[in-house]
Amino acid sequence: MRIIPNIVNDQTTLFYSLETNKGIHIQIMDITGKIVQQYTRNFDNSNEVHLNVNHLQSGFYFVQLISGEIMLTEKFIKK
Repeated sequence: MRIIPNIVNDQTTLFYSLETNKGIHIQIMDITGKIVQQYTRNFDNSNEVHLNVNHLQSGFYFVQLISGEIMLTEKFIKK
């Protein structure tokens, strides 16, 4: 899983590759672990999700992608 760009103004793209045919759940958490945004997506052939983060304050955040038993986490910086 990768977040591009990693230093974000308003929008970023989450690229992922999973060996599953299950839907995904995405959570954005602040540095304290509080969930500030969530997305749910049914399975499709896409391997990217565009995340709108313009409402978030500047700081460090984590994106957690969950699909079945798979859990991936990546950090990004909001300008």
